[in-house]
Amino acid sequence: MVADTKPDCVIRRAVGADADRVTECIEAAYRPYMVRMGGQVLPPMTVDYAKEIEESEVWIADLDGDLKGVMILSDGEGKLQIANVAVHPASQGKGVGKRLINFAVEEARSRRRDAVDLVTHPLLEENLSLYAHLGWSETRRDESHVYMTRDLI
Repeated sequence: MVADTKPDCVIRRAVGADADRVTECIEAAYRPYMVRMGGQVLPPMTVDYAKEIEESEVWIADLDGDLKGVMILSDGEGKLQIANVAVHPASQGKGVGKRLINFAVEEARSRRRDAVDLVTHPLLEENLSLYAHLGWSETRRDESHVYMTRDLI
């Protein structure tokens, strides 16, 4: 496990006590996209994050006890999957998303994975732009999904 220990922000595994703050962060991050998508409730907004923290690999970006962002990882065959990245609106545009994504890449390298994959929605244009800027490549697309990868070899 690789830990980010820069004094301005710490990326650490979420614990049960973080569940309410994780839920609030994800709901706040996705709420503007609901409007863009005609009121559609996005899947990350319906997850039981207490259970997710217990059963999955949930990471948070924390600054002095204030949760700035959340990332959920899934380890697979030769690849690490970013299942979700959400940055609280008050922290967007400040590098939190980039730090979380770069953390996932470094975590994949430390686990000797060949790539990191993620899936996003085509209407989340800001995210697509960020991922492309950070070296991700689109591998395929359909009506509601954009599949992206970042090769590490």
